Amino acid sequence: MLGIIVLLTPQRISQACTSNLLVSDHQMAEPVLLDARVSDFDRKAYPGAVYVALINSDRPALTRELLSRIPQGRGGAIKLSTNENRDIVREKYLIERRTSYLSFTSVVLFPADDQVAVMLHPCAG
Repeated sequence: MLGIIVLLTPQRISQACTSNLLVSDHQMAEPVLLDARVSDFDRKAYPGAVYVALINSDRPALTRELLSRIPQGRGGAIKLSTNENRDIVREKYLIERRTSYLSFTSVVLFPADDQVAVMLHPCAG
């Protein structure tokens, strides 16, 4: 399972983030719901969005369950970690790709940065 990385200061995360871990048969899924106003990038990339939902799931049934936890009838952006999750979201919503990222893992250790906090729970603040 891929992890979710939220790049906001801890103070902003605790004020604008909700998350609920789902576990079923040793499979996990986690939706992270952010207030779109707290991220400069998201405000510019998705100007009409009220929320930004990050969906991370390794089982289709859990992805579908996560979709039921996203606010209905309000504009938002959904960020997905896999093409499989995209296909499941497409079952329920008309979607349009706005941007895409490639992520890489390095075996090189980087020096610690006191401006970066690493938390196991994405909305811990």
